[in-house]
Parts: sequence; C-alpha cells; structure tokens
Amino acid sequence: MLQLDTEDRDLVEGRRWHVNATGYWQRYTHKQNGRSRYEFLHHVVLARIGARPSARHQADHRNGDVEDNRRSNLRWVTPSQNSWNTRGRNGTGYKGVYQLKRSPFTFTAQIAKRYLGIYPTAEAAARAYDQAARQLGGDYARLNFPHA
Repeated sequence: MLQLDTEDRDLVEGRRWHVNATGYWQRYTHKQNGRSRYEFLHHVVLARIGARPSARHQADHRNGDVEDNRRSNLRWVTPSQNSWNTRGRNGTGYKGVYQLKRSPFTFTAQIAKRYLGIYPTAEAAARAYDQAARQLGGDYARLNFPHA
C-alpha cells in the first residue's frame, strides 16, 4: 500500500499514477519537446526535498519498500551505494549466503567478491555477512538481521 507524507499527497490526488511491473509508482508525462516518458513518484518526492546532486545519482528507498515514498525513506545515492541496498537473490533466504553443493549442511558467505568463510548454518553465515556489510557498506548496507 502506498505510503506518502501528508505534504506530498497533492502529487497523487486527481492524477493518474499506476504501479509498474517492478512495483514502482509511475505516471506518463509529456515533455515540452514533444517526447513522452514515465515519471516515478519517488523521484518527484525527492525533487521536492532537493535537487539531484548529479546526473549519475539514483533514488533509493532506505527500507527497500518501493511503496514507501515518505521523505524519511528516500535519499539520493550513487550507483555503488544503491547496490549495497539490494535484496539477496538465492535460495537460502539470506543476502550473501550460499549453500555449498557438496554438502547440504554447509554454507558460505561472501560480499563484494570477498570470501568470508564456511559456516555450519545459513544463519551463522548471514551473521558473518552482516558484520562485513556494516564495515564495507555503512549506512547503505542491507542486513540480514538489521535489529541485531
């Protein structure tokens, strides 16, 4: 469900926004030069806060929820910083953790192409990943156990 600050509600009221295939809110706009394009809600909200620092900066949802477009959840980041805040895409359920094929009860952790070791459980490997992610990614790192 869309989350938006009160001062930004005028952006969506009476306007045609829709959710695209990846879950982002967007609308079809017309440019002055006659070309049309899609405009993302989180970009419009961020532009109200402050201008994009450079053309290479990207909009980021701090908590990873693309429906949460509150100002406190949005920030401009570099592509490198944005890559730290991605979800893991593997079968273990943890970011940076992989099950070794040779043993069903052995897991490895790695981050930024750095091997962190072999662990007896996926949770132990995830905790090792989180420790390294805090050091390397700082505030931009998406952790497996953010409240630990």
